[in-house]
Amino acid sequence: MECKYERVWRDEKRPRLAAATRAAQPIIAALAQYHRDHERYPEELEALVPQHLGAIPDPRPPLHDPWVYVPLDGGDDFLLYAEAPMNYYGVPIQPPSTAEQLVYESDGTYEHDPWSVEAGEPRQREPIDRIGKWAYYAYHDDLF
Repeated sequence: MECKYERVWRDEKRPRLAAATRAAQPIIAALAQYHRDHERYPEELEALVPQHLGAIPDPRPPLHDPWVYVPLDGGDDFLLYAEAPMNYYGVPIQPPSTAEQLVYESDGTYEHDPWSVEAGEPRQREPIDRIGKWAYYAYHDDLF
């Protein structure tokens, strides 16, 4: 028997997150072009404007807050992520989490922890789901 969470994830949350990843493709393409032009990724997303991108679009719902961009390895790679609402439609991804993130890592390895990337700690959590080249994470204080 299917639970409410599985139905909401399949029918509502996952399709909207997939649409958000497609809406972010202009940012990914602009970053790739910047890398081709400069042999590294920029220090900040604003460096893409106006030559590579007219403006930095806001994340598409259900994501919220601005995109977070983190260059890695001296500009050889990057993370791009945004937060998703917790308790989406009243149905948490797992027990109520303190953070849910949709993450794009340029090298596709997903070795960097989105919650401590600046500290350079290795990832301790596996993505809950992969949506194309993106990874969806939920972090719970009581897990670590």
